[in-house]
Amino acid sequence: MKKFARKCNATGKGMNKGYIFNNGEFYFKFEKDAKAYINSLGLNWNEEKSKFNTSKEWFYFTEWEELDIEQFYDEEGVEYKVCNNCKKDTKVNEDFYFCQNCLKPL
Repeated sequence: MKKFARKCNATGKGMNKGYIFNNGEFYFKFEKDAKAYINSLGLNWNEEKSKFNTSKEWFYFTEWEELDIEQFYDEEGVEYKVCNNCKKDTKVNEDFYFCQNCLKPL
């Protein structure tokens, strides 16, 4: 399984590169979705993009080279965490600390 660092707010898919808005409030894998978000705020894409690497930067493009080994996403955007007991990757359906195998009575 390929692992992804974040989940795109527009597509719901896993992503390892893309645009980050407001310190992680929103993530967009594709430029077209980032542009649409900017436009929905009544702002101009080119003007806002010109703020990259300045003190007025509020979003930027990045690539994640390292994944958080405790939490990640698959290609479809399904969240995974590491079981606190057996340390295996497990899908997240709601808040949890153990996988289904470790939750079973002994």
